[in-house]
Amino acid sequence: MLGRIIGVMFSAPIAMTTVGLAAEQAPSPVNLMAIAEAMLPGACPPGTPPVERKVVNRHQPQQIDTIKKVSCQAADIEMYVGATASDPTGLPIYLQVRKPSAGLPNHMNIGQPLLGLVSLQGKPDQRDDRSVTYLEEGGSVTFGINEGRITSIRWQWDWGVE
Repeated sequence: MLGRIIGVMFSAPIAMTTVGLAAEQAPSPVNLMAIAEAMLPGACPPGTPPVERKVVNRHQPQQIDTIKKVSCQAADIEMYVGATASDPTGLPIYLQVRKPSAGLPNHMNIGQPLLGLVSLQGKPDQRDDRSVTYLEEGGSVTFGINEGRITSIRWQWDWGVE
């Protein structure tokens, strides 16, 4: 009788624990645009000089704004800087990463298998032999691929800036 009571006492919690662990361990897709925004400040070493070009503001033709591009061995970053932009310190246009980074989740880091990315993020919105693209609110993320591995990542923001 005691054995049956112990079995009943422990069988339900064990089953609930197993279900609970399975739910906790099931990975869910990450917000790809948020990862890029967190990586922007440190994508290139501080002091890397930008290349600047002036552009006419699309909404206020009398206003001249600046597009700043910073390139380093690991990444390229392009920012739109305008006095009347929602963030006058700069809006990202794109970030392209070519080297592994501690700021990237392992499943999407450079050199990782594409299968790991797709198993966590789901089916890409676009795919060809050399890349897969996920469309997200505010932009898109394209993963360059070669021989089934991630070779580059390019985030593109949709601000209407070219």
